[in-house]
Amino acid sequence: PRRVLLQVKDNVDRAPCALTGEVPDRIVTHITRTNGGPQYAGWSHPFAAYRIDKDGIALPRRTSPERIGMRRYVGLVASDGKGTSRPAATVSHFRVHRWQVKGARLVAYGFIDGTAGVSGWQSGEMPIVLGDRDVREEIDRMAEQIINATDEAASALRKAVLDCREHIGEAVDQFWIGLELEFWASCASVPGKDFDADDPSLDLRKAWATAMRRKATQIFRAECPLGRDPETVSAAARNLAFALSGYGKTGKKVFKALMIPEPENTSKSKAA
Repeated sequence: PRRVLLQVKDNVDRAPCALTGEVPDRIVTHITRTNGGPQYAGWSHPFAAYRIDKDGIALPRRTSPERIGMRRYVGLVASDGKGTSRPAATVSHFRVHRWQVKGARLVAYGFIDGTAGVSGWQSGEMPIVLGDRDVREEIDRMAEQIINATDEAASALRKAVLDCREHIGEAVDQFWIGLELEFWASCASVPGKDFDADDPSLDLRKAWATAMRRKATQIFRAECPLGRDPETVSAAARNLAFALSGYGKTGKKVFKALMIPEPENTSKSKAA
């Protein structure tokens, strides 16, 4: 709210406004920035999403260079399970009181903050699947599990690609983007689930593990052709498939994040 300060003065020279052409009594002559950056504590904007720091203070969520999409669902649309994020009050109100609306979409935008100041601008939009409280809570729970698991899978893909070449390129970004349609489809499937079941979205999360493995394999093959270095590429591909099938340290993290059962015969698979 106070990234810059507008300097408003009496328009003694009767200068016209550069935007409207009108001659106001008071006019903005220049802007200044406060030392040490803006102070956000104690001030909340209904259109801003917030993160909660270690002292319990709500600070505006910064925009990151990555695409605004499914990986930003937690924080922009839903709170996380740790209580460290809070969507904009307008978004939360809409989801609770206007959940009968069809085709709702969220538009998000903001400056990208770097270590030396503003480094760019980011904007994007995403659909919002609405429903009553039970549906909303199950979607948010499933979405956080899926996103956490996808983050682990993206790390496995990154390692596999870097085992074969020096630069990651766009492999990880394409992995997230390539899964977005399936993510929204999974969210849209939640309202039709049996909410008397112990875990209504379990089958969707199991299917997500398969979707991640399929997409990661597709991207790895495109980014690391076998002809580049057959022995190295084959080993990286095996390790990636091993991890995304639920085996090894990374595989356990992926399946734990999804809260789905680990594959059977893990020890035999390791021995093989």
